Amino acid sequence: MDVKDFVARLENVKTKGRGQYLCSCPAHADSDPSLAVTETPNGKILLKCFAGCSALEIVQSMQLTLEDLFPDAYEEHPMAFAQREMAARRKTQDKIEYARTYLGLVTAQLRAGEVVDEKVICKAYKLKNFLEDQGAA
Repeated sequence: MDVKDFVARLENVKTKGRGQYLCSCPAHADSDPSLAVTETPNGKILLKCFAGCSALEIVQSMQLTLEDLFPDAYEEHPMAFAQREMAARRKTQDKIEYARTYLGLVTAQLRAGEVVDEKVICKAYKLKNFLEDQGAA
C-alpha cells in the first residue's frame, strides 16, 4: 500500500509537503486533525497521532494491519512486529483500565454530592469518549 492509498481512507486530509499529510485520526474522536502521516524515501508509511493513539490502534480502526504499512519488514522480522502489537494492546488495555477507574471515582464523588472541579469533569468526558471509541464503555 502506498501513502496515497492510505490517506485516501482518512478524513480531513491536508497536504503538508511531499509525502507528508495531517489527517483526522480514525482511532479516536478527532475534530481537529491530529494524525501525521509521512512516507519515507523507501516507501514505508509512518504514523504519529498527537493524541497518543498507537499505530496498531490506527490501522486496526481502518481494518488494516501493520503488515500493510511495512510488508517487507514484516516478512523479515515477524517476531518484532508481534512484540510491538502485543505492547500496543497492553498499552490500550492499561488506558482502558485507567479510564474506567477515573470515571468510577468521579462518578462516586458526584453521587456523594461532592463538588468536582470543571477540569476533572472535562477529563472524565474525554475518557468516556475514549472508552466508547474502544467499545469498552
